[in-house]
Amino acid sequence: MASQDKELKELLKELNEGLIQLPDFQRDWVWDNNRIKALIVSLANNYPVGAVMFLETGGEIAFSYRPFTGVGQTDVIPKNLALDGQQRLTSILNAMYLKQPVKTRTEQGKPIKRFYYVNLNEISKPHIDWDNAIDSVNENKQITSNFGKDIELDLSTTEFECKNNYIPVNILFDEIKYSKWKNEYFNYYQINDSTNFMNHLNCIQAFETKVRNNIYNYHIPVITLSTITNTEAMARPNFTPIFSAAPPTSSTGLNNFLIQFHNC
Repeated sequence: MASQDKELKELLKELNEGLIQLPDFQRDWVWDNNRIKALIVSLANNYPVGAVMFLETGGEIAFSYRPFTGVGQTDVIPKNLALDGQQRLTSILNAMYLKQPVKTRTEQGKPIKRFYYVNLNEISKPHIDWDNAIDSVNENKQITSNFGKDIELDLSTTEFECKNNYIPVNILFDEIKYSKWKNEYFNYYQINDSTNFMNHLNCIQAFETKVRNNIYNYHIPVITLSTITNTEAMARPNFTPIFSAAPPTSSTGLNNFLIQFHNC
């Protein structure tokens, strides 16, 4: 067993490339829109979000596996399988790394598609109201009312994002896309509001100091179990909080997993 802090952006890259996948006995991803927003707030504030646990592949026992939700089918053989942390990693991967709308749900279980944004006006305030700092919009990048007839917020183009001072969170790990967006933001205000340009420059600087740097440099504790780990090792007290806090599998799948390790 090994434990270390890893850069979140490197973990997301490995998830997207299929180097980290899920054992087939893992349950499906189930987090709703509000839990995803709360997780983004935690990362923005550099709050701990808990460790993740991986199992190295390549041992005598071969588990069936599948990619994380949002990642296309791949022929890559994974280096690690995620035993704990699937809900958090899948939420971060889909909301903050991949570029398609996130297929999530409301608290009532209604399926929805969402993009996630940071409200730069809120971030610029001395005291941030985090309930207003992170917003989600529909698959058209809009917030609507009156059964979709009235558009309350339109972020469907980069120009509209700049105009309304909202930055998409799914570019924050991408240096090229982030730099391009920032340049377009500055260009927009040089043309449309040059007298207040310094205010908008300060707005971006506040965002980078308070939010972006925390997210981009975020580290997450990773516990990696070697292929020789047995049932007794997994039953030690230091593993108990991880499994009791967020059971990663069905009882049948976990029992089968432990039985196979016991027979190694």
